[in-house]
Amino acid sequence: MAGQNGYLFFQANQLVNSYHVGDSLLFSERPLNHRFFVTGHSFVYGETTVLIRIESADAMILPIYFMSAEKVMDRNMLQGYSYGLLYGVILALIAYNLMLYIGLKSSHHLCYSIYLIFFLLLNISYTGHGYQWLWPESPRWQQWSNPVLIVTCSVSGLIFALRFLNIQNTFPRIHRMVIGSCFGFSALL
Repeated sequence: MAGQNGYLFFQANQLVNSYHVGDSLLFSERPLNHRFFVTGHSFVYGETTVLIRIESADAMILPIYFMSAEKVMDRNMLQGYSYGLLYGVILALIAYNLMLYIGLKSSHHLCYSIYLIFFLLLNISYTGHGYQWLWPESPRWQQWSNPVLIVTCSVSGLIFALRFLNIQNTFPRIHRMVIGSCFGFSALL
């Protein structure tokens, strides 16, 4: 979770603009409606000093770009189409496997659908879309969503693999070890 993060813009040793951003704020308090910590600033002729303060208790990817508003819009459009395609394919796979489960009563199709749901939620959380679309007023869940969803996605993936490969009947010892690991990882979380 990000702490007291912010941007300060100085010209001629005078503060001309500042922004406070981070996951500890409600999404609605961000300067711009964007899943990343995006701010707007009009750079005038001359030297501008930009100070960026980042604090986080968690691991964090920190890409920093200085772009025109037009480039930001182009980048957002490309990413929007890319994520739309990815999420659409995953939703189609979920629907397809749920229909197979209903028609064939095969539990591994249900397990795969559950795994895909958690994978989709994990991806939405990790990319910032979850905080933007699903839980914008819950900074606490934003802090915990990635670790919780990593464990649930991993556990559901292992359960799917156990069912699909019929490990319980072919390798009962491995089955018990994997189930024990799933409980252990969940308890450690």
